[in-house]
Amino acid sequence: MENVFGWVLLISVTVIVIGGLISIIISNKRNEKKLLDQMDGADLPQIEEIHVTVSNMTCDTASYGYKTPKMEKLFRVEFTTEYDKLIELSVDEQTYLSLSVGESGTVAIVNGNFYGFIPDEKENVD
Repeated sequence: MENVFGWVLLISVTVIVIGGLISIIISNKRNEKKLLDQMDGADLPQIEEIHVTVSNMTCDTASYGYKTPKMEKLFRVEFTTEYDKLIELSVDEQTYLSLSVGESGTVAIVNGNFYGFIPDEKENVD
């Protein structure tokens, strides 16, 4: 009799544990689906691509703080669009060093900030 009671108890506990695991898995799948649905509806920033020519480049420094002042390099590039509109953007040092005045290409802007620059392909003359 004790042996039967032990088996019934073991089977009951196993069923409860398996049921709990199945419940957790189903709950996680529902939460994952809700999260993916929310991400699909999120507004992604728009990338604005404009064909431009580099018209001017400046490098400045700025200092911040009084007790422990810090210096920061500021790199700005001025682009001229095909319609003679000037666009001045702050860029990182690596981009600044890779550009030259007169170079043309496509600038990418996100929320009014520099995102990237792709130079026009140069034709090979053999």
